[in-house]
Amino acid sequence: ERPDDRGGAPEAAAISDAELVKALVDYLLEQNADLFATDRGDVSNALKSAGLGANVDIFKKLHQRLKDKVDLNDQKNDRQGETILIVASSNGRDDIVEYLLENGANPNLVTTIKDSKDASYDQDALTFACQRGHAGVIKLLLKHGAVNHRTGKAACDY
Repeated sequence: ERPDDRGGAPEAAAISDAELVKALVDYLLEQNADLFATDRGDVSNALKSAGLGANVDIFKKLHQRLKDKVDLNDQKNDRQGETILIVASSNGRDDIVEYLLENGANPNLVTTIKDSKDASYDQDALTFACQRGHAGVIKLLLKHGAVNHRTGKAACDY
């Protein structure tokens, strides 16, 4: 048999990257992985890390495990004061943004960093989504009452 591009047997190519990640997350959960392990930046738990990703099913699974331990609106565990919603919005994660909003995430929190040179300075979920052109996220945020904190309007205008 000819190995696939990943160096394995041809049937190994049949599993998608998304399925591989899901299997890995399932395995880690079965092994009781520390869901509050941090990275070298400011990711303080697996839920925030999943908010950076594009797999809403993994996000939902982790939220179910952590919903009594992680406040979706917490800004203290991030050096810039970004909530999971702000992170997901700035990265255009429509499905995760929708899930967060449906589960009580506040669309009107503003980052807390005081350094005006930081990219997260004076940002909220809507301003980030507007700057980065994430139309689907903008629509979801506006539907759930987001207001541009700089203008007081439910719009991207500055």
